[in-house]
Amino acid sequence: MSEKVKEKVKEAIERKKQELKEEVKEEKKEEKVIDFDLVDVRGERESIDVLLNKTFVITGFEKRSSNRYGDFYIIRTDDGKEYYTFSKVLIKQLEALKEYLDKGYKVRVKLAKQRRYLTFAKPD
Repeated sequence: MSEKVKEKVKEAIERKKQELKEEVKEEKKEEKVIDFDLVDVRGERESIDVLLNKTFVITGFEKRSSNRYGDFYIIRTDDGKEYYTFSKVLIKQLEALKEYLDKGYKVRVKLAKQRRYLTFAKPD
């Protein structure tokens, strides 16, 4: 091989090495990616527990997931606030209310405690 060809091969090998180093750096950056968890996404939201024995109007809800805690729901109220809950009983009741909320209705409820479970009850 001529010297020019050898020089070009060396340059190509060096470029490839540099590209591989950059790819490794990118992969290392990806390893630092973390998942947001409830603690991170909760923000200004409070637990629905703060509304115990109070009447309020539900305007909507959405299901969210957390790697640490599993599924939870964000409940929106007519005063513009959002609350979170993990309560299986409340989640079942929210799913039953979904068809009315989807039609544009708002639902007035009272948060009550039956035995050790939170539940939506008829408002006063």
